[in-house]
Amino acid sequence: MGTESESFTQLVERIGTTTGGLSFAPMVLDKKGQKEPVALFMVKAKATAAKAADLLDLVSDVLLGAKLDDQARFKQMALEIKSSLESGADREGWKS
Repeated sequence: MGTESESFTQLVERIGTTTGGLSFAPMVLDKKGQKEPVALFMVKAKATAAKAADLLDLVSDVLLGAKLDDQARFKQMALEIKSSLESGADREGWKS
C-alpha cells in the first residue's frame, strides 16, 4: 500500500534508502491490575543518527497517510504473510 503522496513502489524505495528497517505490528497485552487487555500498535524502525529526521517523517507519512483502498495489493500482502507463517510453522515442525 502506498501513501497519499507516494505509490507503493516509491514508498518501498524510500524505506530502503532512509532506514535500516521498518515494521509495524498490532499487540494485545494484559496489564497488571486491569481486567481488560490493552491494545497497542508497535512501530519498529532503524536508521542512522543522520537519517533520524527522515525516519520520523517516513513513519508519520505511513501512519497518517496510508492509502488502504488497494484491494489487490492488500490481498497480495495477506497471502505473503500467510505463506511466511506457514513456512515458519513447517520449519518448526508444525504441519497443517
